[in-house]
Amino acid sequence: MTTPETQGAATEDPVPSRAPDAWAIIQAGRIVDVSMHRPRAPGDAGWDYYRRRGFSAPQPLWLGFNDLSPGVVAGLLERQRQITVEGFSAERDDQYTGGQLLKAAAVYLLKAAGLATLRVLPYWPWERSWLKPGDSQRNLEKAFALLVAEMDRRARSESREKSDPSA
Repeated sequence: MTTPETQGAATEDPVPSRAPDAWAIIQAGRIVDVSMHRPRAPGDAGWDYYRRRGFSAPQPLWLGFNDLSPGVVAGLLERQRQITVEGFSAERDDQYTGGQLLKAAAVYLLKAAGLATLRVLPYWPWERSWLKPGDSQRNLEKAFALLVAEMDRRARSESREKSDPSA
């Protein structure tokens, strides 16, 4: 029976019963990273080291990615990290019309493939300091995120062209 008190009330628990998809890592009150693995938290060995450096308890994130593979989730989380932590944006990505996002993705893919002996720097489209290769998995995540950025950039460009054919 529905009463005025229960009408419109949420029927689902606001916090999912499953494990979080990711964790927001917070330092000095702002998100500084996003991790797929549970980071150190209060009560864990070594937490005092992080607390002294201004870290707060990591916040769980439920992103609604239930049906996506872990690899896709990792790539999407990396893209979100690039936006949230590194400050990238659609407006900034829209400036890269010369294939820079694709070239950067290609460099990370070559690194992920273990072709470190290949000279990839000539293909890197930006300052050398922006290239931050990690292990093979992290390189794949970065490449995925850059490909998503390029696909989104192209979709926005096509949308603008359709709405303003004279542009």
